[in-house]
Amino acid sequence: MSIQWADNFGSYGTGSPSATLMANGLPYTQLDGGGVVADPLVSGGVCWNISSGDGLGYQRSIVPTPVNALGIALRWNSSGGGLRTPFGWTDNSSQGLYSLNVEINGAISIYQNGYNFVQNLGTRVATTTIPVITYNSWWHIEAMLDYALGNITVFVEGVQVLTYSFTAAPSTLIYNMVYSVTSYGSAYGGSAYIKDFVMYDKSGTVNNTVGSIGPCTVYRLALDSDVSNGWSITGGTTVNGTIGGEPPADSTSYITAGVSPIPAPAVCGISHLPSNIVGVRGIVSLQRVAKSDGGDAEYQVDIVSGSSTHTGTAHTLSTSFNYQYDVVELDPATGDLWSPIAVNNLNIEINRTV
Repeated sequence: MSIQWADNFGSYGTGSPSATLMANGLPYTQLDGGGVVADPLVSGGVCWNISSGDGLGYQRSIVPTPVNALGIALRWNSSGGGLRTPFGWTDNSSQGLYSLNVEINGAISIYQNGYNFVQNLGTRVATTTIPVITYNSWWHIEAMLDYALGNITVFVEGVQVLTYSFTAAPSTLIYNMVYSVTSYGSAYGGSAYIKDFVMYDKSGTVNNTVGSIGPCTVYRLALDSDVSNGWSITGGTTVNGTIGGEPPADSTSYITAGVSPIPAPAVCGISHLPSNIVGVRGIVSLQRVAKSDGGDAEYQVDIVSGSSTHTGTAHTLSTSFNYQYDVVELDPATGDLWSPIAVNNLNIEINRTV
């Protein structure tokens, strides 16, 4: 598996409560004044507001599995007015390794950091010769910091615009990512936003090279039909209509499965991709779950494609609602990347296993 996480930020509602939900079991750690807001440029869309209420204007996410080569792909938009940091890579103590910055004129630069995030920007080691970004527009930016090979490669809208080579240190692991409306440590100002967010590494057989994600869109495909169901429903009449809301209604709309005996799975179909989609990089199955007592409880989410099933990870539940997720890059029916038709026809099985 190469994709570690992907998000379109459409599952958490908007406003201050969305930041609390994002940090609840998902790879987001520092969400000070950010959260999900309406897309400032696309009607009906949402995005992650990375502006911060602490005057420094940054947010942070963790890398689910720390690696020595990590790629980030996202769409980025800023109101301009100064040097911005779409993203930067840090170590396990949040010391800066390298960061990607948009200069005031729209050029992209790479800075070597080696500092605490809030102190200073570091040293610029490479930059594009011409502006490649304009403010107040969505731009797809993708870059990988690769300590195994000793380089950083940057793409804008699928076109390579910058590369930087350094003395390799393969033992260096990347633990966190930071995203800022300002340059590191400078005065706060303006706004910046992220959407179509993908975090990936080099571990799998697909989506494992810099630039391999490309200018893709991350869609939220919600449950939209019941195929069969052995679970009890509270707060609705169908599984898909009860647990498919955004944001989730933890205390009023949910499905439950007892253990004596464990019931049959809840099986649902999902909404379809837009008709113009020609390829799929992978699927992230996102769940919000809890158990009602102190006993053992595990569940898994399986994805059924034709007569083949991808068996999900066995997740342990806690007594408080939180998010869990699985990443499925390959169609179990073919062993290859998903086709849009296969995604549209798949079923989701929610199973209690313990």
